Amino acid sequence: MNVKVLSLACDSGHPCSSFVQVGLTSDHQLTFDWWCDECGEAVYDFRSLAECWRECPSNEQVEVAEEPASANASISELEDSAFLSAVGIAVPVDLE
Repeated sequence: MNVKVLSLACDSGHPCSSFVQVGLTSDHQLTFDWWCDECGEAVYDFRSLAECWRECPSNEQVEVAEEPASANASISELEDSAFLSAVGIAVPVDLE
């Protein structure tokens, strides 16, 4: 799975550091709500699902690795962790 990180910023241009909430609206928009650490203001960003769809990486951009299934599972876990971190969700570290 190839993940493209969305670039989110407040009206002053400060990047989002973590989300308070991510959701869906009844009119088919994805919402991102957070507090700007720099401005101290609540920020609400809306993206239409069509816009999100257009921003998704295409299948041609995804390179399929010819590796054993266990290696692919490892890669998938790393990609999942990267995505969760990008949307402000802390990923627990496996200490095994």
